[in-house]
Amino acid sequence: MDGEALFLPSVDQWYLLVKILISFLAGALIGLEREKAKTSTLKEEGEAAEFPPGVRSFGFISILGLFSITIPQILGQTIGFIEFVRIMPVAITVLAVSIIVLYSAYRLLILKEAGITTPLALSIAFAIGVLIGLDRLIEAVATSVFVTFMLATKLRIEALIRFITYEELLSMLEIGIIVFLLGPF
Repeated sequence: MDGEALFLPSVDQWYLLVKILISFLAGALIGLEREKAKTSTLKEEGEAAEFPPGVRSFGFISILGLFSITIPQILGQTIGFIEFVRIMPVAITVLAVSIIVLYSAYRLLILKEAGITTPLALSIAFAIGVLIGLDRLIEAVATSVFVTFMLATKLRIEALIRFITYEELLSMLEIGIIVFLLGPF
């Protein structure tokens, strides 16, 4: 090595890299479900493939959420531009919201498809990235798994809704209220 210093990332740099990876994977999990749901729908209906945001798009939106928190923290430690550091989270959030709004407009105006689930899932992926940036890794991963589960069980939920009568729904709500009120005691 003759006096050469090896560049070894600091613990903070490794931690940031791990958070970037977790953020991408948490968003990509939701994107995987959206992609699989769309391809299975297209196969059933025999339509041309017009793919929604998928694994990469959801992963990148989640990383944007992470960066909206971590970049200002990093820049706040290295530069003195306080106003720039304050504006950065807003700028990144506006970028993510713009992407989601443009996608929604494209779906509605060009593809003539209504629906709020995918844009809402994109927003949740952004929020998951923010949670990871705030070091709430367990909450972020749990949210990602829960959202993916809820998206994947859509058909079963719809079948359950068709099966239940209104009277049965009211009975379930009454039982839920009783359990909620008496449960803590």
